[in-house]
Amino acid sequence: MLLPLGVWAQVTITLHSHAKWHRGLSLGEIADISSEDKRVVQFLKGLQIPSQAAADGRVERSEVVELLRSHMIDPKRVRVGGGPLLLFTQASTLTKERLEKAIEAYVRQNYPEVKIERVLLNFKKMALPEGEYRLAIFTSSKTPSRLYLDVRIHSGGELLRRVHPTVLVTTYLKVPVAVRAIQRGQIIGPEDIRWERRALRGSLSRYPKIGEVIGAVAKRKIEAGRFLTRSAIEPDYAVKKRRNVKIVYQKGAIRIELLGLALQNGRVGDIVRVKNLSSNKVLRCKVLQNGVVGYLY
Repeated sequence: MLLPLGVWAQVTITLHSHAKWHRGLSLGEIADISSEDKRVVQFLKGLQIPSQAAADGRVERSEVVELLRSHMIDPKRVRVGGGPLLLFTQASTLTKERLEKAIEAYVRQNYPEVKIERVLLNFKKMALPEGEYRLAIFTSSKTPSRLYLDVRIHSGGELLRRVHPTVLVTTYLKVPVAVRAIQRGQIIGPEDIRWERRALRGSLSRYPKIGEVIGAVAKRKIEAGRFLTRSAIEPDYAVKKRRNVKIVYQKGAIRIELLGLALQNGRVGDIVRVKNLSSNKVLRCKVLQNGVVGYLY
């Protein structure tokens, strides 16, 4: 539909929380549509929802965006909100296949970082009372390789059944990969790494976040093409554990400097414990700069 760009920029589509499914379901039946141009509203209200978009009992915002795109409407010029929409379906049975599709749709929407490998679901075809039914899906717990779900089947406000499927998944995340060999003790800059999407292997805790890599120091040599783990890097500490530091005591015009041994790593501004090598007393000190701490009296 060809209209001035300024008109489309003022169009808003807000999905309802629920609606009844029937053949020929239109966008106007499942969403509030607003625009200063009534022609736009009438046109959008008449767009039919494809049956494949509602096959899982839900209509997502992404599916509305695809509907707009299929009618040659630039979705960047339309504000789509609300949802996800739950469709109450007229049905007499609920099949395992339909339930699996609803579970897969839930996982795709809520966990875009995972790839579904398999849905483990002990469920036989279930007879339903005449009328509407509704699925409510929740996550009980999650690991990098498994999602444990709680699925509740309602009809007419009554809980008919609960099932607890397990979804086997592969979790993907962006990991830092060395562009070139990084030497031990080298401070890592943005030019030294690139970020690649890779399947998670092992514990999530071994993978550093973006803010932990740039400016960190390599604890050992990292070959080109290898990804960086947390065990391979450490912050660029101004004071390092088991290294000698200068302890500064200052009060008014009095300034005393002592030799100490850092008992903790610390960045500028951190409070660390330092042993006074003259008295063997442990002092609380503030990190001032590289190798220098101030005694907190």
